[in-house]
Amino acid sequence: MQLTNVVVQANLGCSFDLRELAYRLPNVRYDPRTFSALIWQHRKIGGNCLLFSNGIINCNGKCLSIQDGRRRLRRYARLLQQMGNDVRLTQVQILTASASHQLSGRVDPYRLPSEFSFEPEIFSRRHVSSSRHAFHLPSLRETQRHLRGIGQDMSDTGTHRVLPLRSLPDTPTVEVRDDSGLFGLL
Repeated sequence: MQLTNVVVQANLGCSFDLRELAYRLPNVRYDPRTFSALIWQHRKIGGNCLLFSNGIINCNGKCLSIQDGRRRLRRYARLLQQMGNDVRLTQVQILTASASHQLSGRVDPYRLPSEFSFEPEIFSRRHVSSSRHAFHLPSLRETQRHLRGIGQDMSDTGTHRVLPLRSLPDTPTVEVRDDSGLFGLL
């Protein structure tokens, strides 16, 4: 399994004038009419940084480890501190960690838990989720070919139960997002 993205958030303990920072920092975008945060893409640090006026900082982008995501967060905070802001990095938390994993064998569709559901009104057709895990299949065409019976409504909420799968490839690629804990499924 390989991590593909880590989203880390923290509180900097101070407030910011985002308009002033937008004039002082390179490679930033700030338009309060469209989005309330300053979007900062530092060339050497990498990834994206969202900085909100209340001191919340959010870093995301291609990370190969959780430590790399936290390191990026600290580097962005250090640059803000060097500009004269009273920054104290607190409440560091991982919001999302995404990974991809190449399965070595076939997936038995009859062993999939019955609580997995498909919600086309909320997510794209490639998203299959349960209460703990979310799976993203590689392409829409493959999903339509492998998830059969997904249009059958099973409740009043628009939740669709995934019916038995057919013609799965020998080595499917599945992307896993686990918001409850780091990859308890695999």
